[in-house]
Amino acid sequence: MAETRMIVVVGENFNLENAVCNHGFFMMPPNLWMPNQKSLTRPLRLSNDTSSLTVSITQPPSQQFLLINPQQQHSPRSHFSYQDRQAIRAQVARMLRISAKDDMMVEEFHRIHPEAKKVGFARIFRSPTLFEDIVKSVLLCNCTWGRSLEMAEALCDLQQRHCGNKGSKRKRWGGGGSKTVAKPIRNFPTPKEIACLDEETLNRHCNLGYRASIILDLARNIQNGSLNLADFESATCDESSIRQRLLKIKGFGPFTVANIMMCLGFTKRSLSTLRLSNIWKRLINY
Repeated sequence: MAETRMIVVVGENFNLENAVCNHGFFMMPPNLWMPNQKSLTRPLRLSNDTSSLTVSITQPPSQQFLLINPQQQHSPRSHFSYQDRQAIRAQVARMLRISAKDDMMVEEFHRIHPEAKKVGFARIFRSPTLFEDIVKSVLLCNCTWGRSLEMAEALCDLQQRHCGNKGSKRKRWGGGGSKTVAKPIRNFPTPKEIACLDEETLNRHCNLGYRASIILDLARNIQNGSLNLADFESATCDESSIRQRLLKIKGFGPFTVANIMMCLGFTKRSLSTLRLSNIWKRLINY
C-alpha cells in the first residue's frame, strides 16, 4: 500500500500542543484535540474543495516536523494527488501558523514579552480557512461559550446532511450484490455550501437566531464575488484598512472584528493575549 501520511517541517522551537491549545477555536467542532495523544484530528478539504479527508496531526517527541495521518476509515484511496497533498499541507500551515512570517512574529512577540516565551505562547490557533474563522467569530457573539459550541456542532451536522459532501466510500450490499456509495465526512461548511441554503433551513437545523442572516449574507456575497476574503489576507493590506472594511460588513461589530483581526495575525502587543492563553489552559486543566 502506498504511503498516505504527509510531513510538514516546523521550526526548532515549535510545539504542537502550544500551537493548538491557546485559543478557544481549537475546542470548536469539527476540531478534536486528544490531550493524552497530543494530537489534533479534523477533516480538511481536498484540492477540489468539495471532498474532505479526516486527518490526525501529531508531532513526534523532540522532532522538527509534524505527521499528518489520514484516518483509515476516511481514506479509501491509497494515493492522494500532489494537489490534494498541497491543499492539506496549506490548511495545516494556516491553522498552526507555520511560515517564515509567523516565525518572525513569534520572535518579535517573545522579545517584547519574555514571559510568553517561558510558557511557549505566541501562535494563535485558527481555522483552515478565513471563512471558518469569521463564522466562528460570529458564533461567539451574545451567548455563552457552551451555546457557541452547540451552534458550531450544528453547522457541521448540517453540512454532512444537506451539502452533498463526498468523502470516503464504503461497500453496501443489496439484492443485486455490492456497490460503492459515498459516505459523507462531517466538516465545517464552505461559503458555497451555506449560500445554497435559506435562512429558515439554517435556523431550523442550527438555531442560529439573528446570526443566520449574517452568515448567509456573508456566504452569498463571497459566492457572487462582491466580497473577496483573499483581500483581507493580502500582505499589501494594512491593519487599519482591514478593520474598517470588516466593520462595514453587515452584522460585524467591534467584538467580532477584533476576533477576526486576531485570526488574521493583527494581535495587540500586550499581555492580554498571554492572559488568553492562560485562561484556555485552565479551562482544559493543563
